[in-house]
Amino acid sequence: MKNLLNATKKITSIILIIFSLGLFAQEEIDTKLTHFNQEKLDSIDLIKANLVQTKNKIENFESLLKNEKDSKQKILIEGDLKRVKDRYNKLKLNLISVITDIKIEEIQKDELNKKRDYLQEAQELLGPAFDTIQRISERPRKIEALRKELKIYQNKLAITQLALKNIEVVKSSQEFKSLLPDMESFLYDATYNVNDLNQEFTVKIERINRELQELTKDNQTLVGAFTELSKEFFSNKGKHLGISFLLFITIIWTLTVLKNKVVLNLLKKSQVEWFYKPISALYGVFTFITALVFSILSLYLMGDWVLVTLIVLILSAILWGSKSYIHKYLAEGRLILNLGTIKEGELVIFRGIPWKVKTINFVTIFENEYLDSSNIRIEISQIFQMHSRKILPDEQWFPTRTQDWVLLSDGTFGQIKSQTVEQIVIEIRESQRKYLTTTDYLSLRPTNLSHGYTITFNWGLDYRHQSILMTEIIPLIQKELGSKLIQNYQGIEKVMVDLDNAAASSLNLFVELKLNGSLASMKLEIEREAKGILLQICHQNRFEVPFNQLVIHQKENHHHFSK
Repeated sequence: MKNLLNATKKITSIILIIFSLGLFAQEEIDTKLTHFNQEKLDSIDLIKANLVQTKNKIENFESLLKNEKDSKQKILIEGDLKRVKDRYNKLKLNLISVITDIKIEEIQKDELNKKRDYLQEAQELLGPAFDTIQRISERPRKIEALRKELKIYQNKLAITQLALKNIEVVKSSQEFKSLLPDMESFLYDATYNVNDLNQEFTVKIERINRELQELTKDNQTLVGAFTELSKEFFSNKGKHLGISFLLFITIIWTLTVLKNKVVLNLLKKSQVEWFYKPISALYGVFTFITALVFSILSLYLMGDWVLVTLIVLILSAILWGSKSYIHKYLAEGRLILNLGTIKEGELVIFRGIPWKVKTINFVTIFENEYLDSSNIRIEISQIFQMHSRKILPDEQWFPTRTQDWVLLSDGTFGQIKSQTVEQIVIEIRESQRKYLTTTDYLSLRPTNLSHGYTITFNWGLDYRHQSILMTEIIPLIQKELGSKLIQNYQGIEKVMVDLDNAAASSLNLFVELKLNGSLASMKLEIEREAKGILLQICHQNRFEVPFNQLVIHQKENHHHFSK
């Protein structure tokens, strides 16, 4: 009863305030009332009628309670009286809400005692973010809740109306009057209660319809709602986020400029090679953390707890999800700090090719200027098992360069048109090219002719020239062969002819031509011409070039056959 009296006092106070405001602003109120639409006036009339009816019920119950002597009946009457008074109070608040367009029920809610499903510490941290999300989705959620509530009360109203109809049918039946004449009073009371519920559901349905109409009268399209939400975000949160991001970029840029102009110069002057990379990497980490802390601090100073909470949650999720990779990150950190088995500025073998380690980072860069694709990028996880060594002064990075002439162990002779880490293209003849994977190319032991090369072959003379071979024939051949080749080709550095060996049917001469790299493309031509010149010298000087002979021995006679 005390709670009921307190509630009645509160409602009475609110009504007195509204009426007192009306005394001081009667003119403004009258002006607003003239703008009430007919639908609102009908709602007021309906609520007023329900108030009168409910007030009469309260008086009836109070009269019955006063005259009732039975304690059990008093308890039942008190329960009915409390229910009717609660409904009466709600109707008064509903009337005030309709007249003033102020939802009095909402200002009576005790927000301090509102319960949450999570702990108080989490509430203080996540509360602003959830409040923002709740505020953004408040309108569609409220519309959906009202529609569900409307459907429930419409079903209840249909049930009460059906009950009233069935009561009337029963009351009018002769069978009921003849068989249950003493139940008519009870049926009257039941009809009274059902009518009460019917009126209550009607009022609630009318209220819900009115609220739905207010919420949906400016119904927006999806694009319009998104546009409005974007405007709301960028007018407040977006501005804060933009300032924070701008501060983040500014700090990173400032500290990076400071690093390049001051810190790195001091490190270079220190001339401590192993000290340079760790300090440079740690400075980069310091730069990122400093920029991140100051950007979050700026949001804190602007009072934007929603963005602060979201950023902290995202960072926490990233750190928590990365805990199983700590050992991997530590190993990568050692490499980045240049403290591992592979170091910047040294040589490493990757895919069978030597590379210079240009930079070690999460994406490591290897460099080989001999290849067309001189740089390749590799994830740091792929270099854990590698090791590097210092680069020698005359380090050979690859057998050839593009446009070099090459001779392979399988006899392939041509010019390199392109060479990458995956493929080598060799032009054998005009418009005829040979394609090899880099691994296959290296397995064929390429000889680079563009830096100079040597042509060697054997030339045989008959044994009849044995007596003058060393004193006359070899000097003559060397002199004439050298003079004619040098006359025809510039870049022949040396011509040498000497005895190689004494074979079964000939004395074999060893011919060696040393040529400059500029004649690499003419290797086959020069080799053919040298043999032609030798044949011409032998013909002019009657030096006999032998041919293979086969000697057959018979028992009686020895015949010499030439083949």
